[in-house]
Amino acid sequence: VDIFFVISGYLITTIILNHLYDDRFSIVDFWARRIRRIFPTLILMLGVMVPVFHFVFGPYLQRDLLRNTIRAATFTSNLSNMRQADYFGAQTLNPLLHLWSLSIEEQFYIFWPILCLLVFKLAGRKSVKTMSLLILLVSFAINLVTIYYLEDIPAAFYYPHTRIWELMVGAVLAQIAVTHTIHQSLLRQRIHSIAAIGGLLLLAIGFLTIREITYFPGYWALIPVIGTSGLIFANSNTGLVQKLVSNTIIVWFGSISYALYLWHFPLLFLLRQLRPGPTNKPLTILLVLFSILIAWLTTKFLEVPIRFGTLRRIRSRIYLISLAAIGLIVSSFVILVSEPDTDLYKLEKVEAEGQSKLNLDCLRYRKEISVRTFIRQNCYEPSIKSQPIVFLVGDSHAASLRLGLKPYLHSKNINLLGSTVGVCMLRNFK
Repeated sequence: VDIFFVISGYLITTIILNHLYDDRFSIVDFWARRIRRIFPTLILMLGVMVPVFHFVFGPYLQRDLLRNTIRAATFTSNLSNMRQADYFGAQTLNPLLHLWSLSIEEQFYIFWPILCLLVFKLAGRKSVKTMSLLILLVSFAINLVTIYYLEDIPAAFYYPHTRIWELMVGAVLAQIAVTHTIHQSLLRQRIHSIAAIGGLLLLAIGFLTIREITYFPGYWALIPVIGTSGLIFANSNTGLVQKLVSNTIIVWFGSISYALYLWHFPLLFLLRQLRPGPTNKPLTILLVLFSILIAWLTTKFLEVPIRFGTLRRIRSRIYLISLAAIGLIVSSFVILVSEPDTDLYKLEKVEAEGQSKLNLDCLRYRKEISVRTFIRQNCYEPSIKSQPIVFLVGDSHAASLRLGLKPYLHSKNINLLGSTVGVCMLRNFK
């Protein structure tokens, strides 16, 4: 995701600046192109997968699915998912969770062109670069404070103000490239090669070292961000980068990447719902291949004709209205259908809310645990004040003891605070 954030910031800012310099930039046209690029495939995926999951889910999760569909249609998935789901948790109950990153990009697409236009017109092109650097530094600082001082990893992971610096890195690179000063006179071919090799090495290091228990994004996000920046900075002037970006397989996967991004997560989620338990590797591989096939078909018969072919004449407002209609229909359905008063619904609700709490377990990301961590994460909330506290720490085996221990300990005026998660990995506990 961090790689695509940098690339997205670079490409979008390049388009904006080129049009501003040529005095032909239009915010309406910019948004229309974004709608034509993003909405059709998204509408198709939601139109297919939401009914499928509505059939597969029970009554409580059906309502939760409808809420998540509204968030996907309004590009607010990142804001609502922050307190509901751990992106790396195998127990997540949201098949649209992956749309959090698309929401951040859409939020960026709404505000960034307006800021660029205002600053460019009022203060000149150099001020756009100054503004970009300022936003980059402030956002990165907020990211560090949220991670290392507030110790709120989900907020840092999902919030736009802790992620926007990654897009701004791409924006700054775009401004360097558009001015042509560095590429023409200051850098030699050898420096481009060093930047390309260094970028590839950093990306490889990131893939090998960054894990779900890492404080992320934090400082760790610098590895993929700087690595991607090195490749962009080297540009196609470097033989290594030119061979990489012109590779037939990479070019083909790049052409279907957006559709693949939309389809892969819901399909893999569906497999987990239909075949719970240990991962079935052969089925998973087949489903990945099927995702690639669906992504190619979507790109060939929907995305390409709409952007470049026979369907290009369809106005962008049609897609906007279609996505708004999805949100309106689903939201109306959620409002009109009251919560059913059935045992099945209540049981599923308890199970779902319990899993949601486990996915946001305070120990999941911690390398070193202390009472201060529990206080800052609002984990330290005993129901019986001024009484002894028992911490239940561990994996799913420990969690299975909670239902029996809690009423027994409470009868003895002892608090039980459960801090468990599947495949719990504890380093130090103080």
